[in-house]
Amino acid sequence: HPPPPPTSTPADCRRQRQMCIRDRYYDMAKNCLNRMTLDLGAVYITQPPLYKPPDVDDPPDPYRIIGSSNETGGTSFAIVRFASNAHIPLNKSKKGGVAEIVYYVQGKDDGQQVLRRGDHLYPYPPFEENSGDPVLTEHVKSLAFKYYDSEGSEYEEWDSDSKEYSYATPTAIGIELEIGDESVSYNFETTVRFAVNREKIEQ
Repeated sequence: HPPPPPTSTPADCRRQRQMCIRDRYYDMAKNCLNRMTLDLGAVYITQPPLYKPPDVDDPPDPYRIIGSSNETGGTSFAIVRFASNAHIPLNKSKKGGVAEIVYYVQGKDDGQQVLRRGDHLYPYPPFEENSGDPVLTEHVKSLAFKYYDSEGSEYEEWDSDSKEYSYATPTAIGIELEIGDESVSYNFETTVRFAVNREKIEQ
């Protein structure tokens, strides 16, 4: 007679279920960070003399990098907009060009937070949350960006069109992402270094 099949204990089943859940979160985070790395790796930055610090009445630089925060569901999440050559055409459009990309967290009706990716070709519309923007990952518990200047100093916000940041762009952006549910959290980090950046402009 063949030996009886091994019996699974409740602890085995629970452990297996936890591993499946963990693998699902890891896959979501990996795909999300891969997409963000591609986008940021193709960042588009204007250099002097094409870029000039704005006068009071000038429109903002369309290719500026703005990092700030936004409140969603009572929690503050980071938001960043930048220009990139990594436009993804939707609706079978063949148009290409430099896109404005915005990463932002949006709450859903079920209380869950999702990270969305806005992507528009020029002329760039004023930013609005849009439930039609693709979801990079679900179950977001926290999202932060770290901006690094040419000396390696770290900032939580950035504005490359501002005198406060000497009209420079960061040299790198760090991404800190936490996803999970009420019972479990997984943290992921990566840093994307720019191939080019705009140095400080002293005025």
